[in-house]
Amino acid sequence: TSWQRLTPHEQAALCALSTFAGGFDEEAASHVADAPTGLLQILFRKALLQLGPASAAADRFALHALLRQFCAAKLAENTAQSAGVQHRFATHFAGLAASAISWQAFADDWGNVLQALRFAHQSSAWALLGELANDMSERWYQAGRYTDAREGLALACDAAEALDDTRA
Repeated sequence: TSWQRLTPHEQAALCALSTFAGGFDEEAASHVADAPTGLLQILFRKALLQLGPASAAADRFALHALLRQFCAAKLAENTAQSAGVQHRFATHFAGLAASAISWQAFADDWGNVLQALRFAHQSSAWALLGELANDMSERWYQAGRYTDAREGLALACDAAEALDDTRA
């Protein structure tokens, strides 16, 4: 099968890339999946990555939905690898949120930000979750992403309760 013809590094990278909810750029792939540009190009030439949708930035990639589902199942088989990928994913988007000047920086990554919050919640990374939700709260409202805000802030309330923050 195509999967068996991949190197272990290519397999691990594809599994990690399956965590992205809305495609990814080279920087995110490098941070989350240890997939530098050269590896992304190899996977693209093997028809395992697609260019992102026309509405997205030109340098974005995506996995086909079926391949993404297959790779996510493979990733779930290895809990240590999955936990590491999810942590890198959450920290990447927390860093992006902390440094972004405006909500436009998230135009292609709203789904990935929510995914980062969910991963932080699943791993009980309460401080990280709180920081990310705090950094995103105004941006959600500026962009009119009220459903995202509701979900993200609900997760932040869980974090506050877990940290026994009575101000929540």
